[in-house]
Amino acid sequence: MQDLDFSTDPSHSRTMDPDMVLNSGCIWMPPLPQQQYGPETPTWPSISGASDPGCTGRGSLQREDYLRGSFIWGLVRDRRPPPRDHRPTVRRDPVALTGLIESILVTHRPTWDDCQQLLQTLLTVEEKQRVFLEARKQVPGDDGRPTQLPNIINAAFPLTRPDWDFNTPEGREHLRLYRQLLLAGLRAAARRPTNLAQVRNVIQGKEETPAAFLERLKEAYRMYTPYDPEDPGQAPGVILSFIYQSSSDIRTKLQRLEGLQALGLPDLLKEAEKVFNKRETPEEREERRWQKQE
Repeated sequence: MQDLDFSTDPSHSRTMDPDMVLNSGCIWMPPLPQQQYGPETPTWPSISGASDPGCTGRGSLQREDYLRGSFIWGLVRDRRPPPRDHRPTVRRDPVALTGLIESILVTHRPTWDDCQQLLQTLLTVEEKQRVFLEARKQVPGDDGRPTQLPNIINAAFPLTRPDWDFNTPEGREHLRLYRQLLLAGLRAAARRPTNLAQVRNVIQGKEETPAAFLERLKEAYRMYTPYDPEDPGQAPGVILSFIYQSSSDIRTKLQRLEGLQALGLPDLLKEAEKVFNKRETPEEREERRWQKQE
């Protein structure tokens, strides 16, 4: 695993490596100039400099490191870096990425600077701009409804570093509203227009297992619709797609099941696996053909 730089040198680059963010057990938020930390600051596992055995750096963490930066622990425990193509993105898996960022915002209550660093690491420039645009649409006015007044929008969701004092109730309320608006912007930016034609194009391959086909089908739902295929409320649509887009022998079997409407997706998958496993292999078909000729 890549060594983590614990340097407090002001010249230390503030750019986080996404590999570090998603694959290590911790995230090092590089020191931020003149950062004020108050009650909103996350609690640290230690103030003495003891670090996670899985996170080795060129120096131990000292008290000033905690006060000048944020060290967020335990986000991902698997030390083996997954391929970049398998990581959640707004385009590929908006539900997973939004859930990841939301869990960080809720659990660690990052400051304004930390939020910018996190978004810079996990989102592209275009994705971040879309999140900010959607978040600013949600800024409430005096009547509680979204406002279009620029001064209120800029005060609640500033695009440049604000001078909020997190040691005061007013500063903490600013930060609470900012994170709330950021979450709303993330959810809105992750929504996408429905394109069920792309979902219907996902057909089970001749030698593809039912489980593999179901995963491809769910991925299509994530890619081309705003629906989460794991949501129980979306189960009927996913079930219909699974039945009618399966290979012909499996589709015929599933359509003839008694009490089909009462069966869930795990039940249908089990029945599909039975049909798939009973299929003849090419060798068995060839042997049967020769036996008929004898």
